[in-house]
Amino acid sequence: MKIIIRTDASLMIGCGHVYRCLTLAAQLSKLGCEVEFITGEVAGNLNQFIAQKGYVLHTLPVVATQQLDAPILGRTWQQDALLTEQIMTQANADWLIVDHYSLDLNWHKAVAAKTGNTYKLMVIDDLVDRAYACERLLDQTFERQASDYCSDTNLPAERLFGTEFCLLRDEFSEYAEQAKNNRLKYHRIKTILLSLGGTDIDNITERVLRLLDASALADSTQVNVIIGPNNPHADKLKKAICETRLQCQLFVAVTDMARFITQADVAIGAAGSSAWERCALSLPALNIILADNQRTIAKRLDEQGVAISLGDAQSLTTAAIEAALVKCDANYQQMANTSRQLVDGFGASRVALSLFSAQDLQDNSIYLKRASHSDCQCLYDWQLSPATRRYALNSTVPTWQEHCAWFANKIAQADSYLFMLRRNSSDIGMVRLDPLAEPNHYLISILTAPDCYRQGIAKAALLLIRQAFKLITIHATVLTDNYASQALFKGAGYEQLTEEQWIQYPAKETNE
Repeated sequence: MKIIIRTDASLMIGCGHVYRCLTLAAQLSKLGCEVEFITGEVAGNLNQFIAQKGYVLHTLPVVATQQLDAPILGRTWQQDALLTEQIMTQANADWLIVDHYSLDLNWHKAVAAKTGNTYKLMVIDDLVDRAYACERLLDQTFERQASDYCSDTNLPAERLFGTEFCLLRDEFSEYAEQAKNNRLKYHRIKTILLSLGGTDIDNITERVLRLLDASALADSTQVNVIIGPNNPHADKLKKAICETRLQCQLFVAVTDMARFITQADVAIGAAGSSAWERCALSLPALNIILADNQRTIAKRLDEQGVAISLGDAQSLTTAAIEAALVKCDANYQQMANTSRQLVDGFGASRVALSLFSAQDLQDNSIYLKRASHSDCQCLYDWQLSPATRRYALNSTVPTWQEHCAWFANKIAQADSYLFMLRRNSSDIGMVRLDPLAEPNHYLISILTAPDCYRQGIAKAALLLIRQAFKLITIHATVLTDNYASQALFKGAGYEQLTEEQWIQYPAKETNE
């Protein structure tokens, strides 16, 4: 599968859009996808950084006469659509992914019309006041609902909403257990992480640093200041660090942000995508609103006790920061626990897997979503159905407590996979892969929602699993009187070993 990503980084919009798209690209590459980028040559771009990652890069030139009229894009949206269309026409891509506030419904329609709509479009966005013309919308805002959007938004049927779809690098799930243990050992605030995005064009970082210096924090407090490669205020920050009484260090363009978050006791950061990184590693934080689209995130995280909102950067005071730090200290474990439940670090893999699809009998697209805490109740409701228990290898109905313990253990296991099957943003079944003793051998289990039988969902599940896991050997145990499932595995090319045991090896060309 081939994916084209249209996004930008610049001095005006920062680096966040490119960074999260690179995270998604890495997950897609793991699944065997071919990924290319389309980006503009605007000031502060990260084009060289993208190319160094090994991706094919198509760059769009800045049109001089449009720099004042469209400074973020560097050209009109019509010119941008034309240039993108020319690339897409030659690319033969399956998906176009757009992560850009300056490219809206008009751009979506223009590119699709000129390319003959030969691809599917996914938009990454968190603005609720504009319309779309896409097959899929990703909005990782906490508690995002379709009702948040304007009535004329024209939302697609497939929507990836909420923090379970946060685009975070693998390192954040890898550091999760260490971070959890560090939070449990918390005694007082000794290390503060100060990071306000890749650009921070208004140099809010220096202002916060000087406010911290004027606070009642102990002289021994460590402040790790992290800035991006495009920050134009590095010299001013170095001067401010030399003048502070606190133990400050400046780090530029770090590649191990998860380690810094894990080691910190509290963070002061923007209420943008970096807020999800802090949540994934259960780090209590003070959030600053640096853009209008961050207001909803800051408000909701504050209301849920996940992080404390300091409001707009212009209203920051030493007193406000001191009060927030005191509140954070008093509610530390509660904040850490709440944030940990909000983001599990697997969002990027969920989004990547969703781009693979199989069809049901009515030709509706079905895709996989890695299960999260929010799926526990739904799966239990299905387990209670007599039809579900009829052909289960264990026909005993679990108690709610037993189910919760099993579910928590299953989604926490690194070598086990539990997926929900989705159609039109609704859950319609489950498929699970449990590791066997022999490496790369897994036992598959499929459950269809009781109201979705005989719709081709189990067949789609087998196709999806094989698309995502090309190199594994899959085993199945099917009761002899479960004739429908016996026919399902036979039709899918599984080899029958015994009356109840079936197996499918990886395709030969996959291993060559």
